[in-house]
Amino acid sequence: MNGRSLMNSNEENKDEFHLDRDYSLPILTMFTSWVPSKEKYLCRNTTVLNWRKFEPYITPILFTNITDLKQRVEQKGWKTLPVIKTNSAIPVLKHMYLMASAHFKSTFYAYANGDILFTESLFKTMIAVVRCFEGQNKTILIVGQRTNVKNISKLQAVSFDSLRRISAERGSLFTPWGVDFFITSANYPWKKMPDVVIGRVAYDNFIILESIRRNVVVIDATRTLLAVHHTTKSGNFEGHSKPNGSLNYVIINHYYSNTHVDFAKGQVICSNYFSDYLKNGTIVINKKTVPPC
Repeated sequence: MNGRSLMNSNEENKDEFHLDRDYSLPILTMFTSWVPSKEKYLCRNTTVLNWRKFEPYITPILFTNITDLKQRVEQKGWKTLPVIKTNSAIPVLKHMYLMASAHFKSTFYAYANGDILFTESLFKTMIAVVRCFEGQNKTILIVGQRTNVKNISKLQAVSFDSLRRISAERGSLFTPWGVDFFITSANYPWKKMPDVVIGRVAYDNFIILESIRRNVVVIDATRTLLAVHHTTKSGNFEGHSKPNGSLNYVIINHYYSNTHVDFAKGQVICSNYFSDYLKNGTIVINKKTVPPC
């Protein structure tokens, strides 16, 4: 990147990602949801700034019903959509995808946790996926392991060089059991998925498990896509201590008619494809020759 900002100009953006007129913009609609928290304020603010940095290639969306929060993120250039009320009052993942795709058109749609920061590797990996499966009309899910980093400043969050450096110096790769972003093609069958909710355990492993069962191209992008988790005092297993922590287990067990669910087969490493670098720095998508799980 030579220290240049992604947003210097549209022409530099095109050169940076080697885009041409065949790619419609935005490439990605990415959304999340959170509630106001004094502890999480700095973390959320870095996310707002980091995601905003990717325009015009991304449409960032916050799902919220809180008027003050809606106004604050819209002032920062984000879009907002309402959270559909459920019995648990927790956002349902598939409703977020369906509503986002109904309001905004893009090549990919993604939910990411509200404390995940990205670099230009996000788009370079997606472009590699587009080129690999061009014209094949494949249903695609891109996932990956996150890198946990504490004490990320606002300046570091908007500098891709800084994010790469601090991730290498003091970051740690998280377990393949945990998934913090789900990038899907527009034809992903969200309407057929059960009402699993975000922020609670098991929904992430279920999405991978069910995608593989449906013959979706599931790509482990860990090697090429840096997803930085802005770790706070809440730690790295926050979802385990939240109210209704077992809600997704109930929903998933009902979906599978209470048969045994092997969640171990829903780890990131169970993906049937993976992204990697060639020696010249080109990103390629490879199919795994042996079933990984």
